[in-house]
Amino acid sequence: MKDLHCLILLGGKSSRFVDELGFSKANYKVFDKTWLTWQLEFISRLKIENVSLVLGYNYQDILDLHPFLSINQCISFKKLKVYTYLNQFPEQGSFSSLQLAIKKIDSNNILYFPIDVPVLDKKTLENIIISNSNYKVVKCCYQGKGGHPILIKGSFLDVIKKADIKKSQLNTLIRNLDKNSVLRLNISDSNVLLNLNYPKDLKNYISQNIAKFISKKL
Repeated sequence: MKDLHCLILLGGKSSRFVDELGFSKANYKVFDKTWLTWQLEFISRLKIENVSLVLGYNYQDILDLHPFLSINQCISFKKLKVYTYLNQFPEQGSFSSLQLAIKKIDSNNILYFPIDVPVLDKKTLENIIISNSNYKVVKCCYQGKGGHPILIKGSFLDVIKKADIKKSQLNTLIRNLDKNSVLRLNISDSNVLLNLNYPKDLKNYISQNIAKFISKKL
């Protein structure tokens, strides 16, 4: 898909990780790399050139462990162009980070997921990316349940830009769309439903997908 831009939100408190381990999920080490670095590694294998990150709580700790990132700057990471933004009011919730990014990103096609969700395999993501361009939203589903990533397109981006931060949530805005504007794409990968909230969740995911982290392709 032309001009596809990937968006990762990591502005939350990551309180379960901070309380148990003393650092945020983005900084969790898997072998010699952080979880955030692995996410960027996996995205770099796809037909995606641009990625935006939105930080909030714990932003300085994340920047300290990822010195190649810089607020309001574009840096190169493998074949990716990575843009980093700071939500100065993360207490307003994840929608405020989403809106901030969409106002910054120059693209009509945004593939969005939070840091809590692992990057899906290449084939699955390509099926999402090549889905019918007539839809404003493509939402991944597994056995009828919606998950991430979510592909946001066209005029729906303007709806998000203009929405009231204090009263809006992405799921509500999607539900308000005409049903013919939303594709619920059923896929066979149950990882779309994952939400790696706790350290034990991330540890289990890593142990069950260890081949992804020791691949010779990296």
